[in-house]
Amino acid sequence: MGRTFLRIILVAALAGLVAGAVASAMQWGRVVPRIIEAEIFESATIARDAGPEADRESWVPDEGFERGFFTTIFNLLEGVGAGLLLAIGIHLTGGSDWRRGLAWGACGFLTFTLAPSLGLPLELPGVELAPLADRQIWWYATVAATGGGLALIVRVRRAWAIGLGVAMIVLPHVVGAPQPEHYVGVVHDAPALAFAASAVATNLVFWLVLGGVAGFLYRRL
Repeated sequence: MGRTFLRIILVAALAGLVAGAVASAMQWGRVVPRIIEAEIFESATIARDAGPEADRESWVPDEGFERGFFTTIFNLLEGVGAGLLLAIGIHLTGGSDWRRGLAWGACGFLTFTLAPSLGLPLELPGVELAPLADRQIWWYATVAATGGGLALIVRVRRAWAIGLGVAMIVLPHVVGAPQPEHYVGVVHDAPALAFAASAVATNLVFWLVLGGVAGFLYRRL
């Protein structure tokens, strides 16, 4: 039991660090520049509307090393956490190689990124959103329904399970994600769309690298 636990932890840590590092590199090339541009535009808009009394006490990381450091640390921690989920799943289903690990990573991407982003697209700063609690409830429900539906389809493989799994995956989108009463954004549609596409692509690479490395390491260790 102790060796199995250590194996899972090692796989999760190593795969998560690799995937987090890859995601950080991709973010700095495609995602972060768009965030910085939107933040500058948003700050200018707020300062213009609020005047000299605008609150400037809130902390934000400085550009350059400080932002890069915190972004990378967050990605590495996220990678280890997600790697732990995949490593446990791989272990419970009887092991894996890098090919099956890629399939696990693809399911992780579908569950945690693609399905939620269909209703709640990744947004740049400066966009008015629905209340946070409503978005969180829908996000968690969508992740649970998508993950459960994929498990039924992939693991059970019976007609009733496939039908129920598809229904579970579709249901959150039939209900619909919470939306703001009025869309207000300080960033134009084209940069926002480019940001969302880059963020989704980065997450796809993150999950595929995570799954592939986790599957490879689980077999080797």
